[in-house]
Amino acid sequence: MITRGNIVKSLAGHDKDKYYIVLEISDKRVLLVNGKTRKRENPKQKNISHISALNTQLYDINSMTDKKIRRLLQEIALK
Repeated sequence: MITRGNIVKSLAGHDKDKYYIVLEISDKRVLLVNGKTRKRENPKQKNISHISALNTQLYDINSMTDKKIRRLLQEIALK
């Protein structure tokens, strides 16, 4: 189940295999941020069936800056 603060991987679209953090969930769509191309001010809308949740949950998403989000996702992408 995908919840706010989950780190997810895109499964479809031009951003396939990229990592994001779920900022908000509404119906069958989610708002995603990555701190670089999709910042908190301009999140990406994506169909919930086109993403896969990793086993990582962030609880303090509100205090994270774009820079912190970017660094966290870079570390995950290198694993």
